[in-house]
Amino acid sequence: MNAEEKIAAELDEIFAAHLPPTLEPGEVTAAMMAKRQGVSVDRAKATLFAAHKAGKLERRMVRVDNRHPIWAYRPAK
Repeated sequence: MNAEEKIAAELDEIFAAHLPPTLEPGEVTAAMMAKRQGVSVDRAKATLFAAHKAGKLERRMVRVDNRHPIWAYRPAK
């Protein structure tokens, strides 16, 4: 491995360490709920956010399918 490849590998490790985690079992995204309920993603987002604000759901930032970070929701503890 030459110096350039070594630097690139180190940068890849740093980048991967700072990515949001992936979705865990028991978590849903707005897109998943929209598909399940047959509503728009915007409607699902609004409903999930309202439940989060009411303390019924917890949320955390995740990355799904190597796309941009999104909110994942799960029942509050």
